[in-house]
Amino acid sequence: MRRESRWLLAVVLLAGVLSGCAGVTSKSTEPQGSGRIGSTPQKAAGQPAATRQESPYGFSWGEYGLGIPGASFQIDNGDTVTQVTGSGAQTASTLKLNADGTYVWNSQWDGKTYKGQWQKGSGDYPITIPGAQEGKTWHVGKEKDGDIYVYDGNSIYYIGKWVRP
Repeated sequence: MRRESRWLLAVVLLAGVLSGCAGVTSKSTEPQGSGRIGSTPQKAAGQPAATRQESPYGFSWGEYGLGIPGASFQIDNGDTVTQVTGSGAQTASTLKLNADGTYVWNSQWDGKTYKGQWQKGSGDYPITIPGAQEGKTWHVGKEKDGDIYVYDGNSIYYIGKWVRP
């Protein structure tokens, strides 16, 4: 393996270790309705079932569990091709988007809670969240199946799975 290939592999593995996600997959093994991120909310005795309130942006208002998607790429050094795969992971971070224009972001990354007003974005990112995690402006868009995509505008992103209203 060439020096550049080893360096790139080390960066990918180090990113997983620093994020606390090395070797962790995003698929939940918890029973349905366990209250864990990614589980399906179920009706508690005497309580109405959780319902989604749709936003005009193609996703629901409410709380999302944020996960880091996996990545896979190939390194071709001319003699051999190396397949590098990094597993994704569900984090303990959550982002709640409210119809009244507010948000609450509980960040596992730095242990802080960010609260404020989201702003109307444009195009694929109809909502922007200024000054949140890392002091960045984050962009929120629709992912498949009503999930959200939270992007820093550079290279970092999360996939948000709806948890509750």
